Amino acid sequence: MNCIDCNRLIDELNDSREHLILNAIGGRKRVRGLLCRVCNPTAGYTWDKELASQLAPLSSLFAVKRQRGETQPQKVTTASGETFYRRPDGVLVPSRPVYKEVPRSDGTVQVQIQARTMEEARDVLRGAKRKYPNIDVEKTLAKVQIEQRYLDEPVRFSCGIGGAQAGRSIVKSALCLAVSSGVDPRACTDACAYLKKAEAVPCFGYYYQRDLLLNRPKAVPLHCVAVSNRGTEGQLLAYAEFFGVHRVVIRLAEDYAGPDIHVSYAVNPMLGKKLDVTFSLAFPREDIAACYAYERIPPGSIEAAYDEVMPVALKNDLQREWQRAWQSALSYGLANCGAASGEMITAEHMRRASQLAAEKLQPFVSRHLIRRDPPATR
Repeated sequence: MNCIDCNRLIDELNDSREHLILNAIGGRKRVRGLLCRVCNPTAGYTWDKELASQLAPLSSLFAVKRQRGETQPQKVTTASGETFYRRPDGVLVPSRPVYKEVPRSDGTVQVQIQARTMEEARDVLRGAKRKYPNIDVEKTLAKVQIEQRYLDEPVRFSCGIGGAQAGRSIVKSALCLAVSSGVDPRACTDACAYLKKAEAVPCFGYYYQRDLLLNRPKAVPLHCVAVSNRGTEGQLLAYAEFFGVHRVVIRLAEDYAGPDIHVSYAVNPMLGKKLDVTFSLAFPREDIAACYAYERIPPGSIEAAYDEVMPVALKNDLQREWQRAWQSALSYGLANCGAASGEMITAEHMRRASQLAAEKLQPFVSRHLIRRDPPATR
């Protein structure tokens, strides 16, 4: 098999073992025989990086599990323009430390800082000490208070995908599945032309006219890639779906003369588990042309796709926040109930710990008071 980019013969030594679906968004399966080790980094740093970046907000919302490392914090912006990083556990942290000098009436200056970690606070204080030598860094840190608050405004982020680079990553995924299933890449003329030539016309379009997955699991933000030549009027078609909401039809070849193929791969990126799905890509040629022209997106269809899976993200976010708030409150109550280290916990200690924990939980309770069924602890 030859590399689809440079045409170099691929062997055991230079096979890059391409991810069928990007690892950055929860893909697991890797395939052979598509890109050599020389060309793989170029595709990764351009095509794949762009698609992963566009899908990063959804990866964060659905707490995607990756094979290699945890999902990176996602930068988000509030309606008022304030920026935060959303950690994989759903917690928002300031995008940068805050340093203020507030003049006092007696002529002195009060230094106020906000930091995301104690180490970051230490670094900021060390910087302030260069200007104000009297600052005792460690003594000041001993008085630091950890404050948690809920935002009172919505967070904005974009969930759209598209463009030449991201489009090539999507087409590459479809080609990966075809080649790993026995199709000669030279038979995928449309796909290879698009990947190799910068000026080539895109060979994909968005499709929501009907559900192409015949046994779609309910409320699962799945990823799926499928390839078929059945009922396609001589075309080799593919389908790619991300998080259950981005749905793309790809034409790998307008006139296909290779072996019969009808294969799919799907995964739940929240669990990293493979899913068994059935599908149909029986499109007439004019339907593909309409798809390319954005004519297969009925009003409200994209919103309906989001409505199917977004409650999953919101429910999981609430569950994670409840667990975090509950555990934090319990730890705080036990640490400040008056019991010395090694001392047996008395009924009075428990009463005091419960009272402190309830006070610590008050912001969470107030924030989510309108929910009838609070998430259960485990």
